[in-house]
Amino acid sequence: MSSRVIFPAISLSQLQIIGKPGSEIYSTLGKHLEPYIEETLKNPENVKAVAGKLLMDARVSFLLFSALQKTTYEAGEKDLIEAFRFLKSLSRKFKDAGIDVDEAFSIFAEHEEWKFKKLKGEFERFVTMALDFMNYPEDVYEYAVIYFSLFLLLLASYETEAHEKLRSIGKELKNLAEKLENYTLTFMLAFEESEEIAATARTPEEVKRVLRIE
Repeated sequence: MSSRVIFPAISLSQLQIIGKPGSEIYSTLGKHLEPYIEETLKNPENVKAVAGKLLMDARVSFLLFSALQKTTYEAGEKDLIEAFRFLKSLSRKFKDAGIDVDEAFSIFAEHEEWKFKKLKGEFERFVTMALDFMNYPEDVYEYAVIYFSLFLLLLASYETEAHEKLRSIGKELKNLAEKLENYTLTFMLAFEESEEIAATARTPEEVKRVLRIE
């Protein structure tokens, strides 16, 4: 495991515009992501290994960090709405291929919306939470692999119309989204700063109940 692994905070807004004209950062990032997207598309079941390689790529990590800074300063609620529309359009592709990924996309969207609001509204607390999380490098690495695996799967699904590939991608999306949900709840829990919650909530279901998440 490398000390260069970053706490992933890339957003759906960035995902939506990677490779589109108008931003040198995103265009450059898109070009450097192409081999990882192609490898994911070739074998979606191996996406976690591909994400692990991406995390060790110093150039991609730098570009992701630069894109994060740009999004943090420039993105607004309108961009988040557009990003969710992007997910909705992808969801239709999966349904046409015979697989329903709506729940997985809902989990990913919830994670992105929460993170977006914290980055924009409570940036210092978000950074503090991220730094605290860095004290657990194995968990940071696992989260990063899960997150960027989802990231690569979404980009790969955008690049293909093949139903067989979409079904394989969808299966991996559903499996990884369940794991991402645990981290979403963990981060929500960290923001509560409540000893009572920490002492009583041991499962995702209990965390949801205590945080009053329907």
